Amino acid sequence: MNEVNKFYDKFGDSYFELIDEFALKDICDNMKINEPINQDDLLSLEDELLYQLQKLWIFQHKNFYPYCLSHQISDIELETFKARVVARGGSFVSSINDEKLDFIILFKDQTFIQNERLKQFFNDKPYTKTTTYTQMMQLMEEQQQKILPS
Repeated sequence: MNEVNKFYDKFGDSYFELIDEFALKDICDNMKINEPINQDDLLSLEDELLYQLQKLWIFQHKNFYPYCLSHQISDIELETFKARVVARGGSFVSSINDEKLDFIILFKDQTFIQNERLKQFFNDKPYTKTTTYTQMMQLMEEQQQKILPS
């Protein structure tokens, strides 16, 4: 019998040792749109989210597809992350023309409300921007069109 192991990918890496998906879901669920939030609660959410971001990878078997890029990690860490993303069939954005950009997080197959909560949370931070997977693909295509000769 050739049953797929649900706990490991085809490279033998565990899906579950790298990220606490339930913690990320709780963070998303606790981000309320257009509702005031206690500053201490917000700082706590931010701390937890930034802690989780350090462990983000791509999980193709889930409906939660985070991509993360931080210019604060070393070149070796960045190349390792890039290699893993590409090896899993993902796309990787290594430069966006914004020196203040800290994280790029692309959420694919999220619900509208989850995306809106995350966008509001990140866009309130002056050093962070977010985009959807579709918008990023469009941006990359537009940039490619500008490079191609007419």
